Amino acid sequence: MKRLGGRRSVSLLPATKREESLLPWKYIEGFSGWFIYKLSKYLPTGAYPISSKICSGRKIKTRHRINLSRLSGDIGTLDLSCIMQTKGHASNCTIQKVRVRNTEITDRLWEVIKLGKIIILEDSEIRRYRDVFFKNALSIDILGSSVEQIKHCVIDLLKVRRRRIRINNANILIFWDEYKDCTFAIRYADVVGVMQCIPLIRVAYFDQVDITPGVIKELAKHPVVEIRLTKCYVLPLKLYDLLDACRTTLRLIEFSDTLVTPSVIDYFKENSITVILNK
Repeated sequence: MKRLGGRRSVSLLPATKREESLLPWKYIEGFSGWFIYKLSKYLPTGAYPISSKICSGRKIKTRHRINLSRLSGDIGTLDLSCIMQTKGHASNCTIQKVRVRNTEITDRLWEVIKLGKIIILEDSEIRRYRDVFFKNALSIDILGSSVEQIKHCVIDLLKVRRRRIRINNANILIFWDEYKDCTFAIRYADVVGVMQCIPLIRVAYFDQVDITPGVIKELAKHPVVEIRLTKCYVLPLKLYDLLDACRTTLRLIEFSDTLVTPSVIDYFKENSITVILNK
Protein backbone atom coordinates (compact mmCIF):
# COMPACT_ATOMS: atom_id res chain seq x y z
CA MET A 1 0.00 0.00 0.00
CA LYS A 2 1.41 3.39 -1.00
CA ARG A 3 2.21 5.71 1.86
CA LEU A 4 0.34 9.01 1.73
CA GLY A 5 3.10 10.88 3.47
CA GLY A 6 5.94 9.77 1.20
CA ARG A 7 8.76 11.93 -0.03
CA ARG A 8 8.03 14.47 -2.70
CA SER A 9 9.92 14.35 -5.98
CA VAL A 10 12.70 16.90 -6.21
CA SER A 11 13.59 18.61 -9.48
CA LEU A 12 17.16 18.07 -10.67
CA LEU A 13 17.30 21.58 -12.16
CA PRO A 14 18.65 24.34 -9.91
CA ALA A 15 16.07 26.79 -8.68
CA THR A 16 16.36 30.17 -10.41
CA LYS A 17 15.65 33.34 -8.58
CA ARG A 18 12.58 35.08 -9.92
CA GLU A 19 13.36 38.59 -11.10
CA GLU A 20 11.19 41.41 -9.90
CA SER A 21 9.07 42.87 -12.66
CA LEU A 22 9.57 46.59 -12.55
CA LEU A 23 7.75 48.92 -14.87
CA PRO A 24 10.24 50.85 -17.04
CA TRP A 25 9.99 54.57 -16.54
CA LYS A 26 9.43 55.13 -20.27
CA TYR A 27 5.94 53.61 -19.94
CA ILE A 28 4.92 56.10 -17.25
CA GLU A 29 3.01 59.09 -18.57
CA GLY A 30 5.12 62.16 -19.14
CA PHE A 31 8.87 62.56 -18.99
CA SER A 32 8.54 63.51 -15.31
CA GLY A 33 7.53 59.91 -14.69
CA TRP A 34 11.24 59.05 -14.46
CA PHE A 35 11.54 60.98 -11.19
CA ILE A 36 8.38 59.36 -9.79
CA TYR A 37 9.66 55.92 -10.77
CA LYS A 38 13.03 56.42 -9.07
CA LEU A 39 11.49 57.99 -5.99
CA SER A 40 9.04 55.11 -5.59
CA LYS A 41 11.94 52.78 -4.73
CA TYR A 42 12.53 54.67 -1.49
CA LEU A 43 9.24 56.40 -0.63
CA PRO A 44 5.60 55.29 -1.01
CA THR A 45 4.38 57.50 -3.86
CA GLY A 46 1.12 55.70 -4.63
CA ALA A 47 0.06 54.18 -7.92
CA TYR A 48 1.86 55.06 -11.13
CA PRO A 49 -0.12 57.12 -13.66
CA ILE A 50 0.21 54.38 -16.29
CA SER A 51 -1.49 54.75 -19.64
CA SER A 52 -3.55 51.67 -20.47
CA LYS A 53 -2.76 50.13 -23.85
CA ILE A 54 -6.14 48.38 -23.92
CA CYS A 55 -9.25 50.54 -23.97
CA SER A 56 -11.68 49.42 -21.31
CA GLY A 57 -15.41 49.54 -21.89
CA ARG A 58 -17.74 48.39 -24.63
CA LYS A 59 -16.64 47.88 -28.22
CA ILE A 60 -19.05 49.07 -30.89
CA LYS A 61 -18.42 48.28 -34.55
CA THR A 62 -20.77 49.39 -37.30
CA ARG A 63 -20.85 49.80 -41.07
CA HIS A 64 -22.85 51.91 -43.54
CA ARG A 65 -25.19 53.61 -41.04
CA ILE A 66 -25.25 54.72 -37.41
CA ASN A 67 -27.74 56.28 -35.01
CA LEU A 68 -25.68 58.51 -32.72
CA SER A 69 -28.56 58.90 -30.27
CA ARG A 70 -28.10 55.29 -29.19
CA LEU A 71 -24.55 55.90 -27.98
CA SER A 72 -24.49 56.11 -24.19
CA GLY A 73 -22.32 55.27 -21.21
CA ASP A 74 -18.63 54.38 -21.34
CA ILE A 75 -17.50 53.22 -24.77
CA GLY A 76 -14.03 51.74 -25.08
CA THR A 77 -13.78 51.52 -28.88
CA LEU A 78 -16.07 52.95 -31.55
CA ASP A 79 -15.18 51.49 -34.96
CA LEU A 80 -16.94 53.08 -37.94
CA SER A 81 -16.49 51.92 -41.53
CA CYS A 82 -18.06 53.09 -44.79
CA ILE A 83 -20.65 55.24 -43.00
CA MET A 84 -23.12 56.69 -45.52
CA GLN A 85 -26.07 57.52 -43.26
CA THR A 86 -25.92 59.29 -39.90
CA LYS A 87 -28.84 60.03 -37.58
CA GLY A 88 -29.23 61.79 -34.25
CA HIS A 89 -26.65 63.40 -32.01
CA ALA A 90 -24.33 61.85 -29.45
CA SER A 91 -24.88 62.81 -25.83
CA ASN A 92 -24.33 61.30 -22.42
CA CYS A 93 -21.39 59.14 -23.51
CA THR A 94 -17.62 58.98 -23.13
CA ILE A 95 -15.41 57.44 -25.80
CA GLN A 96 -11.80 56.37 -25.39
CA LYS A 97 -10.97 55.30 -28.95
CA VAL A 98 -12.59 56.28 -32.26
CA ARG A 99 -11.62 54.69 -35.55
CA VAL A 100 -13.12 55.84 -38.86
CA ARG A 101 -12.37 54.21 -42.22
CA ASN A 102 -13.54 54.91 -45.78
CA THR A 103 -16.05 57.52 -44.68
CA GLU A 104 -16.90 61.09 -45.59
CA ILE A 105 -16.86 62.65 -42.14
CA THR A 106 -19.80 65.00 -41.64
CA ASP A 107 -20.28 67.58 -38.90
CA ARG A 108 -22.28 65.05 -36.86
CA LEU A 109 -19.45 62.53 -37.00
CA TRP A 110 -16.91 65.20 -36.04
CA GLU A 111 -18.93 65.82 -32.88
CA VAL A 112 -18.40 62.15 -31.97
CA ILE A 113 -14.74 62.07 -32.99
CA LYS A 114 -13.79 65.00 -30.79
CA LEU A 115 -14.97 63.03 -27.73
CA GLY A 116 -12.26 60.40 -28.24
CA LYS A 117 -8.84 60.38 -26.58
CA ILE A 118 -7.44 58.03 -29.24
CA ILE A 119 -8.40 58.95 -32.81
CA ILE A 120 -7.64 56.95 -35.97
CA LEU A 121 -8.75 58.33 -39.35
CA GLU A 122 -7.96 56.12 -42.35
CA ASP A 123 -8.82 56.73 -46.02
CA SER A 124 -11.58 59.13 -45.02
CA GLU A 125 -12.75 62.54 -46.21
CA ILE A 126 -11.52 64.98 -43.54
CA ARG A 127 -11.37 68.29 -45.41
CA ARG A 128 -13.65 69.84 -42.78
CA TYR A 129 -11.01 69.22 -40.12
CA ARG A 130 -10.48 71.96 -37.53
CA ASP A 131 -8.13 72.07 -34.55
CA VAL A 132 -11.02 72.05 -32.08
CA PHE A 133 -11.97 68.51 -33.17
CA PHE A 134 -8.73 67.12 -31.70
CA LYS A 135 -8.63 69.15 -28.49
CA ASN A 136 -9.23 66.10 -26.24
CA ALA A 137 -7.04 63.67 -28.20
CA LEU A 138 -3.88 62.24 -26.64
CA SER A 139 -3.12 60.00 -29.63
CA ILE A 140 -3.86 60.71 -33.31
CA ASP A 141 -3.38 58.51 -36.38
CA ILE A 142 -4.07 59.92 -39.84
CA LEU A 143 -3.48 57.28 -42.49
CA GLY A 144 -3.82 56.63 -46.21
CA SER A 145 -5.61 59.09 -48.45
CA SER A 146 -6.58 61.25 -45.47
CA VAL A 147 -2.99 62.53 -45.23
CA GLU A 148 -3.09 64.45 -48.52
CA GLN A 149 -6.08 66.44 -47.30
CA ILE A 150 -4.31 67.85 -44.22
CA LYS A 151 -0.69 68.07 -45.43
CA HIS A 152 -0.96 71.87 -45.69
CA CYS A 153 -1.61 72.11 -41.93
CA VAL A 154 0.71 69.38 -40.63
CA ILE A 155 2.81 71.83 -38.62
CA ASP A 156 -0.28 73.33 -36.96
CA LEU A 157 -1.43 69.83 -36.05
CA LEU A 158 1.94 69.03 -34.46
CA LYS A 159 2.12 72.21 -32.41
CA VAL A 160 -0.58 70.96 -30.03
CA ARG A 161 1.01 68.90 -27.25
CA ARG A 162 0.07 65.22 -27.47
CA ARG A 163 1.40 61.86 -26.26
CA ARG A 164 1.47 60.21 -29.67
CA ILE A 165 0.93 61.11 -33.33
CA ARG A 166 1.27 59.25 -36.61
CA ILE A 167 0.76 60.69 -40.09
CA ASN A 168 1.50 58.02 -42.66
CA ASN A 169 0.92 57.23 -46.33
CA ALA A 170 3.13 56.14 -49.24
CA ASN A 171 4.95 59.50 -49.38
CA ILE A 172 4.81 60.98 -45.87
CA LEU A 173 5.69 59.55 -42.49
CA ILE A 174 5.67 61.56 -39.27
CA PHE A 175 5.65 59.55 -36.06
CA TRP A 176 6.31 60.38 -32.43
CA ASP A 177 5.43 58.29 -29.40
CA GLU A 178 6.17 59.37 -25.86
CA TYR A 179 5.28 55.92 -24.52
CA LYS A 180 7.88 54.19 -26.74
CA ASP A 181 10.91 55.94 -25.31
CA CYS A 182 10.13 59.16 -27.21
CA THR A 183 10.68 57.53 -30.61
CA PHE A 184 10.59 59.86 -33.62
CA ALA A 185 10.44 58.87 -37.30
CA ILE A 186 10.11 61.06 -40.37
CA ARG A 187 9.89 60.90 -44.16
CA TYR A 188 8.85 64.42 -45.06
CA ALA A 189 10.18 67.51 -46.83
CA ASP A 190 10.10 70.00 -43.95
CA VAL A 191 12.17 67.96 -41.49
CA VAL A 192 13.38 70.94 -39.46
CA GLY A 193 9.87 72.41 -39.15
CA VAL A 194 8.51 69.12 -37.82
CA MET A 195 11.39 68.59 -35.38
CA GLN A 196 10.81 72.03 -33.89
CA CYS A 197 7.35 70.84 -32.81
CA ILE A 198 8.58 67.66 -31.08
CA PRO A 199 9.16 68.11 -27.32
CA LEU A 200 11.63 65.26 -26.73
CA ILE A 201 13.50 62.78 -28.95
CA ARG A 202 15.53 59.80 -27.73
CA VAL A 203 15.34 57.47 -30.74
CA ALA A 204 15.35 59.06 -34.23
CA TYR A 205 14.55 57.37 -37.55
CA PHE A 206 15.20 59.27 -40.80
CA ASP A 207 13.87 57.83 -44.06
CA GLN A 208 14.88 59.32 -47.43
CA VAL A 209 15.76 62.76 -46.08
CA ASP A 210 18.81 65.01 -46.35
CA ILE A 211 20.72 65.40 -43.10
CA THR A 212 21.36 69.13 -43.30
CA PRO A 213 23.00 71.44 -40.72
CA GLY A 214 19.49 72.45 -39.64
CA VAL A 215 18.59 68.84 -38.84
CA ILE A 216 21.81 68.39 -36.87
CA LYS A 217 21.12 71.60 -34.96
CA GLU A 218 17.67 70.31 -33.95
CA LEU A 219 19.09 66.92 -32.89
CA ALA A 220 21.53 68.72 -30.60
CA LYS A 221 18.56 69.97 -28.55
CA HIS A 222 17.52 66.43 -27.57
CA PRO A 223 19.13 63.59 -25.56
CA VAL A 224 19.30 61.31 -28.61
CA VAL A 225 20.48 57.76 -27.85
CA GLU A 226 19.89 56.08 -31.23
CA ILE A 227 19.92 57.44 -34.79
CA ARG A 228 18.88 55.27 -37.72
CA LEU A 229 19.34 56.50 -41.31
CA THR A 230 17.57 54.78 -44.22
CA LYS A 231 18.28 55.89 -47.80
CA CYS A 232 19.44 59.27 -46.53
CA TYR A 233 21.89 61.69 -48.10
CA VAL A 234 24.55 63.12 -45.81
CA LEU A 235 28.01 64.48 -46.51
CA PRO A 236 30.88 62.76 -44.63
CA LEU A 237 31.87 66.02 -42.93
CA LYS A 238 28.31 66.44 -41.65
CA LEU A 239 28.54 63.06 -39.93
CA TYR A 240 31.40 64.43 -37.85
CA ASP A 241 29.18 67.39 -36.95
CA LEU A 242 26.39 64.96 -36.07
CA LEU A 243 28.62 63.14 -33.62
CA ASP A 244 29.80 66.38 -32.04
CA ALA A 245 26.18 67.51 -31.60
CA CYS A 246 25.04 64.28 -29.90
CA ARG A 247 28.30 63.10 -28.35
CA THR A 248 27.14 63.09 -24.71
CA THR A 249 24.13 60.78 -25.25
CA LEU A 250 24.51 58.97 -28.59
CA ARG A 251 25.18 55.22 -28.23
CA LEU A 252 24.14 53.72 -31.59
CA ILE A 253 23.91 54.79 -35.22
CA GLU A 254 22.61 52.67 -38.09
CA PHE A 255 23.14 53.19 -41.83
CA SER A 256 20.72 51.43 -44.21
CA ASP A 257 21.30 52.10 -47.92
CA THR A 258 23.17 55.23 -46.87
CA LEU A 259 26.69 55.98 -48.10
CA VAL A 260 29.29 56.28 -45.38
CA THR A 261 33.09 56.18 -45.57
CA PRO A 262 35.27 53.77 -43.55
CA SER A 263 37.02 56.69 -41.86
CA VAL A 264 33.70 57.96 -40.50
CA ILE A 265 32.84 54.49 -39.19
CA ASP A 266 36.19 54.26 -37.41
CA TYR A 267 35.67 57.71 -35.92
CA PHE A 268 32.31 56.68 -34.46
CA LYS A 269 33.77 53.47 -33.03
CA GLU A 270 36.66 55.35 -31.45
CA ASN A 271 34.05 57.35 -29.54
CA SER A 272 32.42 54.16 -28.18
CA ILE A 273 29.41 54.35 -30.50
CA THR A 274 27.97 51.17 -32.00
CA VAL A 275 27.76 51.31 -35.80
CA ILE A 276 25.35 49.08 -37.77
CA LEU A 277 25.61 48.81 -41.56
CA ASN A 278 22.72 47.42 -43.62
CA LYS A 279 22.86 47.26 -47.39
